[in-house]
Amino acid sequence: MKNFLQKNWTLFIVMIYFIFPDFIPGVCDDISLLIVERTLNNTWNQIKSKQRKSDEVKKETSS
Repeated sequence: MKNFLQKNWTLFIVMIYFIFPDFIPGVCDDISLLIVERTLNNTWNQIKSKQRKSDEVKKETSS
């Protein structure tokens, strides 16, 4: 669980932002949106990387 929290701490910040938006002051909205953007971008890059690796493995095995 600790390892999971260390890897996904930004995800928890994003979840808190969307679940309790009234508790975060308006000044932090830009920062929160940047965190959301960063988290989504990192997640998307991880998905693309895994897809590329699986495609490379498929190409190697089919050759």
